[in-house]
Amino acid sequence: MFIVAAMLFVCNYELRATEYFVSKMGKNGNSGLNDANSFSTIQRGVDALKPGDVLTISPGEYFETVYRSNLGAKERKTIIRAEIPGTVLLRGDIPVGGFKKIEGFRFVYGTSFDKTPSAILEVDTLRLLEKQLSKNAVDLSPGSFFYDVKHKILYVSTSDMRAPTNHFMTASVTSKSGIHLVNPVGVVLQGLAATGFHNNKAGWSKYYVWGFRLDTPVDCVVRDCRAYLNSGGIALCDGGKGNLVEKCVGYGNHSEYQSEGGNILRFGGNEDVIKDCLSFRAKRKGISFYGKGRGPVLLENNISWGNGLIDFRIKGHGSIGSAVARNCVALGDGMVHDIKNCLVGRDGYIRNTPLPIGNVRIARYAQTRLREYADPDNLDFRLQSTSQLRGAGLNGADLGPYPYKNNIFFIRQKGDDKRDGTSLRLAWRTLKHAFANLKKGDTLYMEPGIYDGGACDGLANVVIKGRRREPVVI
Repeated sequence: MFIVAAMLFVCNYELRATEYFVSKMGKNGNSGLNDANSFSTIQRGVDALKPGDVLTISPGEYFETVYRSNLGAKERKTIIRAEIPGTVLLRGDIPVGGFKKIEGFRFVYGTSFDKTPSAILEVDTLRLLEKQLSKNAVDLSPGSFFYDVKHKILYVSTSDMRAPTNHFMTASVTSKSGIHLVNPVGVVLQGLAATGFHNNKAGWSKYYVWGFRLDTPVDCVVRDCRAYLNSGGIALCDGGKGNLVEKCVGYGNHSEYQSEGGNILRFGGNEDVIKDCLSFRAKRKGISFYGKGRGPVLLENNISWGNGLIDFRIKGHGSIGSAVARNCVALGDGMVHDIKNCLVGRDGYIRNTPLPIGNVRIARYAQTRLREYADPDNLDFRLQSTSQLRGAGLNGADLGPYPYKNNIFFIRQKGDDKRDGTSLRLAWRTLKHAFANLKKGDTLYMEPGIYDGGACDGLANVVIKGRRREPVVI
């Protein structure tokens, strides 16, 4: 009887759940129940959701902000997803053009613009232009702007002082977050991207603007999402528990008004996990748990680099063992007390002892990194077979986040097909030999050079890459 009751519950749940659709061809007066009758805005779709429902969004750019409170319930997942991951972009900015050189100034260009911008973005360089108080200040400050409210003219000086036509310039015209959910429970955001959302007021969290912002979230998931060139990327704000951020990418998120901004942040963590994420080019923080934690938190399998202040951090957790960074890479600062099998450029916390065994400080191996890792220039820090990090840990374990696996191979012009191909020192010489020996799931790295082609009939699910950002000719 219990099994039958459980089955009936599942069937009833499936019957009650509704899938809604949003597309650029839709209309908000439609039912939203299929592609042919889709809504036109994400906000309309989110407003329609009840616990357990699904919102599927067709590819396109959506110039809107989305807000919803008290969405979802514990007993079921409510899903907001891209129909095709990576093809749905929420935008808070609009392109700006028509710039003309301003007479009497060296580097200042102007254009008519009828909205007061929250920020000006030089998208191709991932740069947020600095706000100035006059045209004169703009002329003296490359990478800056001034907006003349009275005459509605936007003045800019680009980061390289060239004409704006050499760049892709946009203006943020909203001071709200891309998606802002308050008290969400069991909500999943999946496959979405957000850019151009900026605030123009200083202050604490009520003024914070993010690509994705969840306030007091419980059992929520942000998966496979992208946030770039916002005041902040992805934020889970104070309160709630049991959330997961995974396979997300944040880059270039920054605001002069947002001191605790960054790419991926959780404020006041409690049984939360951030894993398998990439973070780069934030002016301040990359990936961070900030503030007093209410429960255990975990950073796992993240890679963070090129952030101005901190690449990854867990702050405010006093209990060793409840706040852990595991198998992470930070090319700059990694600020975590309890750090396990990580690769860091600097150890942000001052310790009385060296980094705990199992971790690697990059500087120590800077001169030999090409022999240690598969392709560090392109952030592949898997170990080569001949790496000195192999077997150097406790009980003969490998050091760092990626224990050696026999699935990376190399060829180089001075290689030898009689070797096993598992490192640069033992590299193969020909593609023909490599294709005959590779198997499903392997990666083949090719050192710069010229190689004869080879037949790869029947070879599937193998990754072939040029190494070190230099030319490979076949």
